[in-house]
Amino acid sequence: MDVKGRPYPTTRHYDQRAKVSDGQSVRVKIPEGKDIVPQNLYLIDGFLGFATGQDDLAGELILTVERAEFETNQVKPDTEYSLGDQVYFDQTDEVLTKEPNDRFAGIVTNPLDSKGNIWFILFNQGSQTSGGSGVSQQAFDALKEEVEQLKQQVDGGGE
Repeated sequence: MDVKGRPYPTTRHYDQRAKVSDGQSVRVKIPEGKDIVPQNLYLIDGFLGFATGQDDLAGELILTVERAEFETNQVKPDTEYSLGDQVYFDQTDEVLTKEPNDRFAGIVTNPLDSKGNIWFILFNQGSQTSGGSGVSQQAFDALKEEVEQLKQQVDGGGE
């Protein structure tokens, strides 16, 4: 619809927009018989994220899947985690492990502490395939570069 009476032509569009969310979380169905612990990491319906909201009546769960730095104690026992280590999600034990598998989770940014916690950057969601992380090499290299910069700052090489 053209709007008249303006010093420049203006057209208004009343179509719906495609964006429905900022993409930082997804709603997934809770698998039958699965107990959910708030703030724990889960791989459900192909999405790896932290449980933040649960609707027991609808059987749904909100997973936070944004690329951000998270703290967790869901780590494989008797494993040392250091800054820059690549971590993968072991769906059987529901822990992060350094052993490569089909689900790359991210890179450690704060090593294992005395309480058994690590900090890591949860990597972007992507299609996961057997035999690989399913993430582009360029995106992975960019994340590794960020972690290398963090290492330099920790070691006193940064500001």
